[in-house]
Amino acid sequence: MLPETHERKKQLRTRLCQSLTWCALILLVVVDLLAAADLSPTLLLSPLVVISLQFGSDRFRFSVILAAAFGAVLPGLKSLWVPADGSLVDLWGDRLIVLVTLLLIYWHGRHSLAVKARSEQLLASDREKKTRLDTLSRHLPLQMWSADGQGNLIHASEHLVEFTGATEAEILADWPSFLHPDDRARVLDLWAHAVASAEHFIAEFRLRRYDGRYVWHKTQASPVFTAGDSTPSSWLGSAHNIDDLVTHQQRADRLADRLRQTIDSITDAFLTLDAEFRITYINQKASDIFGPHLEDLLGKSIWEIGVEHPGNDLAAKLRECMANRSESHFEVRYPPGGQWFEVRIYPSGPGLTVYLLDITENKKEKEQLSLLNNAVARLNDIVLITEADPIDLPGPRIVFVNDAFERKTGYSKAEAIGKTPRMLQGPGTQRPELDRIRAALEAGQPVRSQLLNYTKSGEEIWLEIEIVPVTDRNGNNTHLIAVERDITQQRKLEHQLAVAQRMESIGQLTGGVAHDFNNLLSVIMGNADLLQGELEKHEAWQLSDMVDLIIRAAERGEALTQNMLTFARRQTLRPKLINPASLLADIAPILRSSCGQRNTLTLNVEPDVWMVEIDVGQLENSLINLTLNSRDAMPRGGEIRVDVKNHVVTEEEAANMPGIKPGPFVLLQFSDTGVGMPPETLAKAFEPFFTTKDKQGGTGLGLSTVYGFIKQSDGYIQVKSEPGEGTVFGLYLRKAESATSGQTRTPDTSDDFITQLRGKTILCVEDNRDLQQVNRKILEGVHMKVRTAANAQDAMSQIRRDSNIDLVMTDVVMPGEFSGIDLAEFARSELPGVPVILTSGFSELTTLSDDERWKQFSFLKKPYRPRELLEVIHKNLGGGNDRNQTVG
Repeated sequence: MLPETHERKKQLRTRLCQSLTWCALILLVVVDLLAAADLSPTLLLSPLVVISLQFGSDRFRFSVILAAAFGAVLPGLKSLWVPADGSLVDLWGDRLIVLVTLLLIYWHGRHSLAVKARSEQLLASDREKKTRLDTLSRHLPLQMWSADGQGNLIHASEHLVEFTGATEAEILADWPSFLHPDDRARVLDLWAHAVASAEHFIAEFRLRRYDGRYVWHKTQASPVFTAGDSTPSSWLGSAHNIDDLVTHQQRADRLADRLRQTIDSITDAFLTLDAEFRITYINQKASDIFGPHLEDLLGKSIWEIGVEHPGNDLAAKLRECMANRSESHFEVRYPPGGQWFEVRIYPSGPGLTVYLLDITENKKEKEQLSLLNNAVARLNDIVLITEADPIDLPGPRIVFVNDAFERKTGYSKAEAIGKTPRMLQGPGTQRPELDRIRAALEAGQPVRSQLLNYTKSGEEIWLEIEIVPVTDRNGNNTHLIAVERDITQQRKLEHQLAVAQRMESIGQLTGGVAHDFNNLLSVIMGNADLLQGELEKHEAWQLSDMVDLIIRAAERGEALTQNMLTFARRQTLRPKLINPASLLADIAPILRSSCGQRNTLTLNVEPDVWMVEIDVGQLENSLINLTLNSRDAMPRGGEIRVDVKNHVVTEEEAANMPGIKPGPFVLLQFSDTGVGMPPETLAKAFEPFFTTKDKQGGTGLGLSTVYGFIKQSDGYIQVKSEPGEGTVFGLYLRKAESATSGQTRTPDTSDDFITQLRGKTILCVEDNRDLQQVNRKILEGVHMKVRTAANAQDAMSQIRRDSNIDLVMTDVVMPGEFSGIDLAEFARSELPGVPVILTSGFSELTTLSDDERWKQFSFLKKPYRPRELLEVIHKNLGGGNDRNQTVG
C-alpha cells in the first residue's frame, strides 16, 4: 500500500472519531439536561474525554474537555432557575466530582500522551540512529562489533558476517577461532589487557575470510562508560581491511631492506646529509672510506670525518651545492687513502645526497689506455681496426687507424674511417694472397701475409700484415685487428740480397767454368806453340799460319776467361796505393775519347780525397767500361758526370747496402743522362752475358767484370736508374789503411835460360792428363827430367821415395785429401829449400786469403804459354832474383 493512501485513511478515521465524539458529547449533555437528577449520564463523559485524547490535535482535545466540563456543570446551573428534586448541595457535589474527575482524566491523559510522545520521539530517534548506523555500517568498509563490559562480543555487523561467511551467532560464540593461529595469542593478550585496564584497544591481525584466506585487519575498540561509573558498560569496536596496506608495506619494507642491502653491498659509496651537514644515512662502502664504524658515523657532521683537505675541493663543492641547491659532478682525489672518486651531489629535501664512485682503477686503466693509445699512435707499424663483417663487398668498415697509417699511406684518419682496407689495394695486389686471407677470416682464424698495397699518391708499398679476429663473450667475431709493417725497404734489400746471392752463385759457376777452360786453353796453347816450333823447323809456313790462328783464338779465349774470373772475383789482383783523383786525371783523355763526339764528360773531384789501395789496371778498365756503357745509353748525346768524394758509410746506410761494412770510403759516382733502365733490366744489370745490345754490340761481361772487381777489392757498387731519368753508378772504394803497396816484378825473359834447365828434375803434379802431357812435352823439350803425379798423395809418396827432385810444380785444386798448398809445405819439409810453383786456372790464393801459407810460394796462372812456364821454372831454380813471384 502506498504511504499516501495509508495517511489519507488515517486522517478519515481521525475525523470520523472526532465527529462521533462531538455527537456523543452533545447527546450526553442534552440527555443530562432532560434526565432526572438521579439518572444523570455525565459520568459517561469520561470515556469521551479519554477517546478525545487518542485522536486529533491538542485543540480538539481542549475543546472536548471544555465542552465536557460545561456539560458536567450545566445541570447545576439549570437548578438555579428550575428547582430540582433533590438537594442543591448534593447536586453540585456530584457535578463537582464529575468535573474534577474529568479534569483529572484530562490531565492524566495529557501527561500520558506527553510521556508517550516523548517515548515515541526517543524510539524514533533510536530507530533513526540505528538506521543511520546500519546504513553507515553497510556503506563503510568496516566490520562493526560490540561487546559487553566483560569483553564478550554481543553484536557483529552485517559486513563482518559477510566477510567471515559465518552467522552472527557463530561469530559471537567463538570469535578467536577466526584469527590467524600466529596472531591469536598476541591479540587475546592485548584484548584482555584492554578490558582489564579499560584502555583503548588497537591491534593488527589476520582474519580468516569466507574462502579461508587470511586478510590483515586493523581493529580498534573504545570503552563505553555510564555516568559516574569507572567500569565500562560496553565496548564499541570496528575493524577495517588493511591487507593491501600491509602487503604494500611489507613489499616496501622488503624493497627498502633490499635497497639497504644493495646500497650496503655496492662498491660505490653513498651517503645523505641534512641541512646541517649531518650524516643521515651512509652505506658500508662510504664507512670504509671515511674510517670509523658505520654506526659511529650516523648523526655526525661531515666535517668531523676529515673531508676537508688542502687541494681537495670536495668540501667547497658540498657547501656550494647546499647553498645553491644545485647539482655537481666532478672528480676528486681523497688524500688519506690516495683514491680517486667520481663525485655526484644532488639536492635531496633540505639536505644533500652524495654518491662517490671509486675510479682509482679506472684512472689507472685510463692512464694505461692513454699510454697504450700514445704508444699505438707512435708505433712505426700501422695498426688498423675494422668491423668483422661483411667480408664480401664492400668489405668491413675501418673504425680505427693510428698515426703510422697516415704517415705510410698518405690517407688521413677522416678519409680512412668508414672505408674498407680495399682502398689500399691496386692492380699489383696479389689475388691469391687476398683469397688466402679471406678463407682464414671466414674460418675465424688469424692470418699473416705480405701484400702489395698503394699509397694515396699511387706509390707501391709492401706491407707485412697480421690480422687477428676479436671475439665477444659469445665467441662471435666483432672486429679485426691488423698490424701492418712497412717492408718495402726490406723487400728491396731481400731482392738485392737475392740478386747478390744469384750473382755469387753465377760467379762460382763462372769461376769453375773459367778454371776448367783455362786448363783446356793451356793444353791448346801449349800444343799450338810446340806445333809452331816444329813447323818452323820444317818451314811449313802455310801450316804455321793455321797454327797462328789457333793461338790467336786461344788468346781471345784467355781474355774472355779473364773477364769471367774478374766477375767471379777470382782473378789475381795487383793492388797499389793510389789517389783516385790523380788516376782520374790521368785517364780523363781516354774517357773523353771513349764517350763519343755527341757526349760531354764532366769531372768533379773534391779536394783531399783519401788514398785507396786497388788494382790500377782493373780500376781503369772499370771506368772505361762504365763510360762505354753510358755512351751506348745516350744515342742522341748527353752528359756523363764523374764525382769523386770522401764518404763515411754509417751503420744505418750499411743496413740498406748488403755486403758492405761501415767505415770510410772514396765514392766514385758515375752518372749519365741516358735512357735509363726499367726494373727488369736493372735487376740483371750485373749478370754475366746479359746485354740489351745487339749481337755485335758486346759480350755482356762489361758491367759484370766491374761488379766482380769492386766486390773483390772489398768495395761496393750501387746502381740507380729509371726509364728516361738516366743511370747513376756508385763505386765505393775503401780507404787505404797503409801508405805502402805491394809491387810485382817482371821475370827475366832472356833466351839463354833454356840451356840452364837441362838435366833438372821436376815433379809436375796435375790432375788434368792432357795438360800433364803438354807440360811433359814442353819440359822434356828443354831436356828436363819430368816426373808426374795426378794428386797430392801420389806426389808425397814419390818425394818420400826419392829426394832427387830440383823443383815441384803443382796445381792448387787437387782431388783427394790434400791440396796443392799442403803438398808444397810437405815438399819444403821433406826437401828443405826446394822451390815450389803453384798453378791454377783461377786464383784460389784470393779465396784462401785467411790462409797465409801461399805467400811463400811462386804462382803461375793458367792458361800459360810454354815460354811463361819455362821462365818461372828458370827463376825458381836460381836464374832470377825473386822466387816468390806471380806470373800471368
